[in-house]
Amino acid sequence: MAGALKSRFASTARSALWLLLPAYFLHVAVQTTFFQGVYIATMRDMYFNCISFVDLKYAYRMIPGECRLVNLEYTSSMSHDNTGFRNARADRAPKIAVLGDSHAYGHGVNNGETFAAILELRTGVPVRNLALPAFATRRELEAYKAQGLAADIVVIQYCDNDFDENLPSLEMHESAYQERLRERMAEVIRNYNDTKSRSTFGRAMLTLGYAARQLVAARLFRLPKHAPDESNLAREADAFVRLMREYSPLLTGKRVIVLESSGWGRNRHNFHGVFARRLQEVPGVDWLVLDSTGILDRSDYFRLDDHLNAKGHGKVAAALADALLASGAIPHPGKHAPMTALPASFAHR
Repeated sequence: MAGALKSRFASTARSALWLLLPAYFLHVAVQTTFFQGVYIATMRDMYFNCISFVDLKYAYRMIPGECRLVNLEYTSSMSHDNTGFRNARADRAPKIAVLGDSHAYGHGVNNGETFAAILELRTGVPVRNLALPAFATRRELEAYKAQGLAADIVVIQYCDNDFDENLPSLEMHESAYQERLRERMAEVIRNYNDTKSRSTFGRAMLTLGYAARQLVAARLFRLPKHAPDESNLAREADAFVRLMREYSPLLTGKRVIVLESSGWGRNRHNFHGVFARRLQEVPGVDWLVLDSTGILDRSDYFRLDDHLNAKGHGKVAAALADALLASGAIPHPGKHAPMTALPASFAHR
């Protein structure tokens, strides 16, 4: 009798396990960014061979010319001007300067699909894209200081991971901060090149090992969630405003638009209110904070890669153009006015 009960219990447990495993993996796939994190850490093709370290406060820029990425969700071509930024040319005085990280830079989309390029087409005024991958706010403003001061409209794209660099940039001595930037990026590039140098089998084992370590570290049920994290907004806004105050002489008298684009569309509902309220502490600047949750949704980002897709860039460009036209910051191009044409290398790639 006891043996029969034990056997029945074991059979029931096995059946329950086979039912629970699909439910668990469905939860991981839908509610967390686990699979995306494994892909990004071990499989994604990156731009690191196109980076050039420079003796400037923003630490690095892109090598002038073309850079190409081939990934599961896209193949994209990125062209850089002779100053290392993603523009067809660098010798035009911009009306609008776009600052930000890889979201504004346009990781994963072609030249004419970035919101900076589309914004120029929609408004008919010159736009300079000064965003670069992995930049945070201080380096974005340093790029603006070096390359974009002619612009009287500034768009700043903010990402939720900017705080990880913004706070140290305020608390560390400048030389130590600069050294840390270069050391960390050099380490990331070394690790990436090491992964790339492995055989197909070696990379598969690396991917499986990384996934297993992440599951163990998260104790299976504490994996990163798709849902946005609002808990740190006050500290993020404080660091952002401190940097804006420090660089306010460069922004005084200008129209500055701030919007969030965070990985996989994890944009915060309270971002607009918190940042808009705090930015009023920096006078002399015409601030406008857009509510990204009313502009973008999950479908505007790649599924595996954490960046905006072409549709998302188009939505951001439309929202920016509408805001600028509605405020009178730029003249309305008129129903029959010709739109500015992008160079062929930007318009069709």
